[in-house]
Amino acid sequence: MNKIAPSMLDCDFTRLGEELRRVEQAGAFVIHLDIMDGVFVPAMTFGDRICAAANRVTDLPLDVHLMVQKPLNFIQGFADAGADYITVHAESDEPLAAIREINRLGLTAGLSVKPNTPFDAILQFLDEVGLALIMTVEPGKGGQAFMPDMLAKVSAIKNAAHLRGKENLVVSIDGGVNPTNAASAIAAGADWLVAGSCLFKSGDLNGVMTGLQNA
Repeated sequence: MNKIAPSMLDCDFTRLGEELRRVEQAGAFVIHLDIMDGVFVPAMTFGDRICAAANRVTDLPLDVHLMVQKPLNFIQGFADAGADYITVHAESDEPLAAIREINRLGLTAGLSVKPNTPFDAILQFLDEVGLALIMTVEPGKGGQAFMPDMLAKVSAIKNAAHLRGKENLVVSIDGGVNPTNAASAIAAGADWLVAGSCLFKSGDLNGVMTGLQNA
């Protein structure tokens, strides 16, 4: 069964606890929290207090995706709020220092790349991270169309990890994921599928979750 990481960006935040319980009951593997600072991407979302609130409601691991320009300013707050994974962007300021700070705090560090950034940006830090997040849309806005050509990066990262003996590296994809394209993502080597709008805007969260899990 495929491992699904619901992105809470499109959930009903007036009922955050209920929404978290709903995806947990539907079989979510991990909870994905998209953090945007209005600088790295135009949009702004929420801070570590929402992460802490989520941590009080769910026992699932929290996967924090920092779409921020200065990740070093955010890491401690999200670590204190209960994050289990913190992913920073290769295009942000001081990604290596951020990765090492996440590791120092005993969390799993991840590195993400935008669609126009070559996968080599992850390769240079591969030995320092436990998660590689491939964006399959431009970061910063939900509901965009999936970019299938990004799956070549997934395969390349999986192959590189295998050659280096990093079989435990998690490769995740984020953006435009739905039951139609999930199978191709899994075939390319994706371990986790981050899904947001297709779940929360479908009117049939359980059915879509089942479709993603079984794709």
